[in-house]
Amino acid sequence: MSIYAETLERVRNLLGEWRELPTREREAADRDSILNVLVAQKSLPREVHQAIVQAARAGEAFYAELQEQEESEIRRLDAELAPLLKRLAELQTQIDRITREKHGREHRLSTLRQYAEQARGLQALPAERVTTPDAESWLAKLPPPEPPAPAEAFRSLYDL
Repeated sequence: MSIYAETLERVRNLLGEWRELPTREREAADRDSILNVLVAQKSLPREVHQAIVQAARAGEAFYAELQEQEESEIRRLDAELAPLLKRLAELQTQIDRITREKHGREHRLSTLRQYAEQARGLQALPAERVTTPDAESWLAKLPPPEPPAPAEAFRSLYDL
């Protein structure tokens, strides 16, 4: 049992004694027991006060020690967590970079599909529809000869 628990028990015992005084006073038959009751009536309030103060001091020491143990444990956990958080930040940066690159590649793939579809659509172009003045407009409908570069997806609305 801790010192704090012992001092609390002492306070409870003294308070129990104090509550029993009226009964002891009624039951006191001889001179010694009457004197004991009178002495207890005078001394118990002071003893209870001292015991409460001692219990408060013991409680402060008890909880200060527990507080120090918790702070120590928190420091240990912080030390254990720090490298993991650093690694997590590095992984998040890597994930962000790869995700942006993937979105850029997906955008490029979409453009490539569009170009292929444009080229496929013009494969069935009937010869009679192509006239000299019209040929430039058909040429403009063909996709460019250079493949599009992968576009990097924007990171936030402020990058637009």
